[in-house]
Amino acid sequence: METNQQETIGSIQNKQCKHCKMEIPKDAKVCPHCRKKQGGKGKWIIIGVVVVLILLGAAGGDSGKSESPDITETVNAESTGTETVPEAVSDSAPEQEAEPEPTQSPEPTRYKSGMYLVGTDMPAGEYAVFAERSLGYMEVASDSSGNFESILCNANFSYNTIVTLEDGRYFSMTGAYAVPMEEAQIDTTGSGMFKVGVNIPAGEYKIVVDEDAAMGLGYLEVASDSSHDFASLRTNDNIESSAYISVNEGEYLTLNECHIEP
Repeated sequence: METNQQETIGSIQNKQCKHCKMEIPKDAKVCPHCRKKQGGKGKWIIIGVVVVLILLGAAGGDSGKSESPDITETVNAESTGTETVPEAVSDSAPEQEAEPEPTQSPEPTRYKSGMYLVGTDMPAGEYAVFAERSLGYMEVASDSSGNFESILCNANFSYNTIVTLEDGRYFSMTGAYAVPMEEAQIDTTGSGMFKVGVNIPAGEYKIVVDEDAAMGLGYLEVASDSSHDFASLRTNDNIESSAYISVNEGEYLTLNECHIEP
C-alpha cells in the first residue's frame, strides 16, 4: 500500500521524456537518459503564435495583391469611357447687339418772317409758306419801293400757301415762315393749298364746308401754277355745305374754311 502511494507521488513529480519516453523529473530540462533538452509548452505556444501571425500576414498580402488588379481594372474602365461631360452653362445672359439708333431726319430749311431778296438772301424756287399762328401774310414785289404798284401778288392764309419765287423779286412774310417745297410736310386734312401729284393725287374730290366757317361758307380755288397771278386761275367759288371738284396733275387746289371729305 505504501509502495503504491510512493509510485503515485513519484509519477506526479516526474514526467515522460518527449524523445525517449522514459520517466524523468518534472523540472528536468535535459533527459538523463537520452540527453536531449525538454522544450516547454510556452515556447511552442509562442512559436505557434508567430507562425500564425506570419501566415495571416502572408494571407493579407495575397489578398491585397489579388484585389489591386480589380481596382486597376475599374479605374481603367472608367478612364476609357466615352461619356462626354457637358460644358458648364454660363449664368450670364447672352450679350445682345446694341440696336442702332434711328437716324433722325435733318430739320427742314426755314426762313422766318421778314423781307428777302430772292437770289441773294434765299434761292429762287417753290416754297410752302406756313402761318405761325391763326393767320399769316405773304407778299411778292418787283422792287423794294413799298409802292402798291410794285406788288405782284399777296395772300392771307390760315394754314399754308405755296408760292414760286424768281430771282430779283422781294419776298415778305408776316406771322409766317417759308420752307423749300421739297422739304415741306403739308397737312391735307383741313384748309390749305395743295399741289396735285405731290400733296394729293389727281382726281375728283368732295369738298365740305367746316362747321365753324364764318357765315357758313367755304372757298375753293384751282390754279395752274403757284405764281398767284390771276392769269393762272382756272376756277374758284364760294360753296355752301359741299361741292365736287376735279383736279389734274400739276395743278394747285386752295381751300379756305372747308376741307376734303375723307
